[in-house]
Amino acid sequence: MAVINKEGNYMALPLKIRRGNPLPLDESAVWYDYEELVAYAQSNPVAYVGQILVHVDEEQSTVNAYMIQNAAGNLIKLASTTASGDLTEDVLELQGKVSALETLVGKKGAESAIVATDVWNAIEEVKAAYEAADTALSENLSSNYYNKTATDSQIDTKIAAAIGATYKPGGSVAFEDLPELSAAIEGKVYNISNDFTTTDDFVDGAGKKFSAGTNVVCIEASDGVYKWDVLTGVTDLSAYATTEYVDEGLAEKVDVVEGSSLVEETLIQKLRGMLEVKSVSDELEVAEGGVLQVKAVDQSKVTGLSDALAGKVNVEPGKGLSEENFTSTLLEKLNGIAAGAQANVIESIQINGEAAQIQGKAVNIPVASASVLGVVKGVTTENGVAVAEDGTMSINSVNVNKLVQAGDERLVLDCGNSTNA
Repeated sequence: MAVINKEGNYMALPLKIRRGNPLPLDESAVWYDYEELVAYAQSNPVAYVGQILVHVDEEQSTVNAYMIQNAAGNLIKLASTTASGDLTEDVLELQGKVSALETLVGKKGAESAIVATDVWNAIEEVKAAYEAADTALSENLSSNYYNKTATDSQIDTKIAAAIGATYKPGGSVAFEDLPELSAAIEGKVYNISNDFTTTDDFVDGAGKKFSAGTNVVCIEASDGVYKWDVLTGVTDLSAYATTEYVDEGLAEKVDVVEGSSLVEETLIQKLRGMLEVKSVSDELEVAEGGVLQVKAVDQSKVTGLSDALAGKVNVEPGKGLSEENFTSTLLEKLNGIAAGAQANVIESIQINGEAAQIQGKAVNIPVASASVLGVVKGVTTENGVAVAEDGTMSINSVNVNKLVQAGDERLVLDCGNSTNA
């Protein structure tokens, strides 16, 4: 809640304060969320009565100032710019409207016995005076007087209608700040300060768009049901065609005639120059609508048809032409091949019973090793095996280091001759 603190210490600043950035000196001075502003005013311990708070609505590009008016933190909206931007001008305009209303309603004459200072009490005085006069008349003219109850009811209805029809200025407000519809504001006129779209609370229904400066009045649309009625507004006629535009467009058009259409002048001249078809041969016929078409033509009358057919063969189901000259000899040879026969192609290669792998229609026989069967090669070195051109193999020479013998035998080298003892 806001507080009233009349006591406090002050700090004297002999110099002016110059802000170094676009921020308020008091962090609570400017708010961008209205709900947070209200919560501050009602619950913050540093809020004080008389404090000015500013709300910036970034979406609507508007700024409103509020003052905390009591300890409960209630806010008073301070006056801001009007619809025209000139408060003096708008006040003068309002005074002119009040004067016009005064002229329409009229002034109380000097001889009038009415003492009320407002129209509502004046109406009540008139009504009371009428009822008093009516009572006096009913007492004196009871035999010739009209039905008092029915007449009073009619007069009351007219007085209520007159009261409801009297417009009373309600001021300038934003559309979202319009008061709740009720009998208490019937006849009050409000100037809407921003563009708006009507809702179901309007006589014209929802979805109608109006610009800022439009006036609306609260009326009783039906028994006990109150709605807003738009008095002024801007009607957008940009989507409507002008008379000049329509006349220019129609100047280039022709009237529609059923069964007829526009035809170029050159085609009309051709149609006018065509001769009427009197008769046709058996080969031609005139269809409905005058269309001349071929019925049947003998082949002999078709130019080049005989020469074109001379180099052709008759079509027979299941047969066709090939690019080669297929003779009877080739047919006999083809008939001599048994069904499912294959060309003489080696299907596999084995090395000592083991199949060699075929890759890409080729077989690679590896070089033999201790564990792989394959090709052997001859050498001419010592302790090596030589392969002759006929494929026979023989030992070149053997070093004594390669000689072996049984354990119970011994090898005796005798000047190049050796014996096995």
